[in-house]
Amino acid sequence: MTLPRQVVAGRTYLTSRRCTQRQHLLRPDARVEQISLYCLAEACERYEITLHGFIAMSNHQHLLVRDNLGNYPEFFAHFHKITAKALNAYWGRWENLWATEQPNAVYLVEAQDRFDKLIYLLCNPVADHLVERVAEWPGASSFGQHLRGTTRTIKSAHAGSFAKTARCRER
Repeated sequence: MTLPRQVVAGRTYLTSRRCTQRQHLLRPDARVEQISLYCLAEACERYEITLHGFIAMSNHQHLLVRDNLGNYPEFFAHFHKITAKALNAYWGRWENLWATEQPNAVYLVEAQDRFDKLIYLLCNPVADHLVERVAEWPGASSFGQHLRGTTRTIKSAHAGSFAKTARCRER
């Protein structure tokens, strides 16, 4: 049994989660990217999480998030659940998508820590010798938004991934 985590509104976390058996279930693919981005955007909006950065590597993901209301456990549970359901449907799988251990969540106290971890997660494909430059990573990443200083609108991933009657929370 893991120790309980302290949940405090306003904290920023670097999180990581691996795919089961380190399988490449998040590998760069247009549909995988669309599903991942949609699930992330929907969960962030639902739980009022500020997303500072993200990257989906082939067999794991990193998120840099600010928990505005003190509900990051619910956010992570929801995000991982809907992502697993949608990607399992896409891949024709029915077993667990995520490794069984808990996601890693590190509280980042200082602004410099948050900046360093943003650079770490964006540079992950280069550090793993998968590409020479960050911009070359073909998978889901927030690098483009950081480079341009813009936000990104994510289109619905409903077709083939979610029930036609599924609805996002309206604002």
